[in-house]
Amino acid sequence: MSFQFRSYIEPAAVMVTIPLAMIGIVWGHVLMGIEVSMPSIMGAASLASTVLVLLVVPAIFCVFNDFGWVSVEKGQD
Repeated sequence: MSFQFRSYIEPAAVMVTIPLAMIGIVWGHVLMGIEVSMPSIMGAASLASTVLVLLVVPAIFCVFNDFGWVSVEKGQD
């Protein structure tokens, strides 16, 4: 991914969804009192490609932009 993004910090922003999804899955299973199964692991993959990608990754890129670690240009045509 670093070759595609031409950076090391931008792939880290994308890959941060993986541990966040796992945290959500573990706490969800603990609170509901169910065991981790194959369907729940498949749900983990879905949770990492959709909700987190749409909400968390853009927020992380905004934070990285505030720190000056990435350059996010606005209003590209």
